[in-house]
Amino acid sequence: MMNELNNQDFSHKPAKRLDAGRAEMLALGGLGLQGMCTLVCLLFSWLTQSAAYGLLRWQAALGILVWFLTWIQLRLRRLARDERLDLEEAERRRRAQGMQALFQNAEEGLAARNLRHMETILAPIASVLLALGLLAPFGLFLLRGAPWSLAATNLRSDFLLPAIVGGLFVAFSLFLLGMYAAGMARESAWRLLRAGAGYSLTTAFAGLITGLAFTLITQGWLATTPDTVVCAVVMAWMTLHAIEILINFVLDFYRPRVAGTENRPGYDSRLSGLFAEPQGIFHTFAHTLDYQFGFKVSDTWFFRFLEKAFMPLVLIQLTLFYLLSCFVVVRPGEAALIERWGAPLGVRTLPENDGDWDKLPTPLKAGLHIKLPWPIETARIMNQEKISNMTIGYHVENEADAKAKEEKLRTTVVTWDTVHVKDENQYLMPLPAAQSKEGSDSQVDALLLSGEFRIEYRIGNDTGDVYRYCYRFQNPEETIKTIFQREVTAFLAGADFWDILAQKPEETRNALQARLSKSLHDSGLGIELLFLGISNLHPPAGDVGKSYQEVIASGQQKETEIHTGWIDANEIVGLAPSEADKIRKAAEADSFGVTVMAEKQADWFRSHEKALAAAPSSHLLRLRMRMLEEALMNARKIMAPRDTLVIMDDTKTVSPMNIEKAIVREATK
Repeated sequence: MMNELNNQDFSHKPAKRLDAGRAEMLALGGLGLQGMCTLVCLLFSWLTQSAAYGLLRWQAALGILVWFLTWIQLRLRRLARDERLDLEEAERRRRAQGMQALFQNAEEGLAARNLRHMETILAPIASVLLALGLLAPFGLFLLRGAPWSLAATNLRSDFLLPAIVGGLFVAFSLFLLGMYAAGMARESAWRLLRAGAGYSLTTAFAGLITGLAFTLITQGWLATTPDTVVCAVVMAWMTLHAIEILINFVLDFYRPRVAGTENRPGYDSRLSGLFAEPQGIFHTFAHTLDYQFGFKVSDTWFFRFLEKAFMPLVLIQLTLFYLLSCFVVVRPGEAALIERWGAPLGVRTLPENDGDWDKLPTPLKAGLHIKLPWPIETARIMNQEKISNMTIGYHVENEADAKAKEEKLRTTVVTWDTVHVKDENQYLMPLPAAQSKEGSDSQVDALLLSGEFRIEYRIGNDTGDVYRYCYRFQNPEETIKTIFQREVTAFLAGADFWDILAQKPEETRNALQARLSKSLHDSGLGIELLFLGISNLHPPAGDVGKSYQEVIASGQQKETEIHTGWIDANEIVGLAPSEADKIRKAAEADSFGVTVMAEKQADWFRSHEKALAAAPSSHLLRLRMRMLEEALMNARKIMAPRDTLVIMDDTKTVSPMNIEKAIVREATK
């Protein structure tokens, strides 16, 4: 340590001693300003319940430790330098008086010993504590389950504007402190101010993005999302800062101590130093170019100019980019409302009567317009010609998910016993009157229905419609969805199942569209309903749908049997006259035949009577012979010789050949 002190330049003039005191005063001022900013962050963290302000408060509080260590080390170095100068002055006087040196070897004074303890013991320990403090928020949120659970779920909106001012105050005050300290840290005697300057600038950046986040929240664009994003950014920076300090702490044990080189304390972060000394990036880049090209590229006039003009050019570019927020481009079909500090320009209070909304200032139409820069004035651009879609009937995550499920239902054929999409809504409908009478097989008086209901709408063309859509409701899309769901539920509760499903679908759709259009108009949303579509109506899918299919199938079978009966009845009724005429004609033919036969029979008897009177014996013989002829026409006849007796048993079957043999045998006896 004595060699290090001997290598330091203590031969400063008295003016330089005043400079050392100036650095100490700046460190004390930074300590006080950092503490004041910590109190501001603590106040707004309590008022707003903001997680971002909670992290900013913790980061600002750790900055107090950095500035305190900076002040202590600056003071100890000044005291050690003064002590060394006093000892050298005393030795010089002794030698001038011819006196022998008081000490044979240079001894370490009290101030030098304190400085050595500070740099070798206290500063490393404090650096580790600083790193642990920076890691504490991340570790705390890990123990709670997940680091992203820090979202501001209970953010209070009563103090949003003061919170913006508080964040900008922290950013502005610490930015001035950091830039001033960074300028002084360019001098080798004040190099220790670099740690506090870098930390103040990083805290100023965190305060700036916190103020911007609350500005976005006041605009109502992203709800509490900016607060969560700021938490993620600040926590990531604090974690990287802590890891870098711990790595430097370990590397310091192995880093060689070279005389004349600067030994940076552990709490002096290299990452924060990028904010305090941005020209260091240019120096590193210049050395790299010199090494690659083999000559001093960094000594050229262009590089010198770029090094000096880089920051002004960046500031000019950022300023021009900021001034672009003064211009508003409104495309055809769009309308823009200018808001000053979150309120519509030219409107003191929003109207209470619906008719007064149309008397508000006309929104900006298509073209290029000029306004004050953000965040003083902002533009809300609404597309009045854009046709928006909304679908209910099943759960959807977003518009893309709704389109995907709608396309799936359009291109896929499914039955009622198959689940169409997940999380379908079930609407209660009354059972048709014809099926709910006493004595009916059904035992219920209500049924369930699922389906897809889709509307197309856009913002109205009236002046007040744009204002109504933007300011009457905080979330107009959710309001439209709520009204849509309510009207569909109420309408189906009084509709006829068969009318909407099969018999009168178009009339039912028109009635629902008229009812929904009136409800949306009465709500004052400022939108125009263009179309209502109803599709994929079915009972609840699955087992219930299968039961519905069975009921529908039985009903259809019943109707089929009824229609078949009517067809048979019509067929029978239609054929009855012809069948009766056929029977009548057959009866007439039979009657005619009987009459003719009776007449022929009577003529036959008369002719036989005459023949019997003329020749009785021959006529009777002829009749007997005719009778025998008719009787023996189909009978089996056997011719036997005279005087031959043939006896046959009719109960037995005998072939003609056997009969013939028997007759021959009998005749030849």
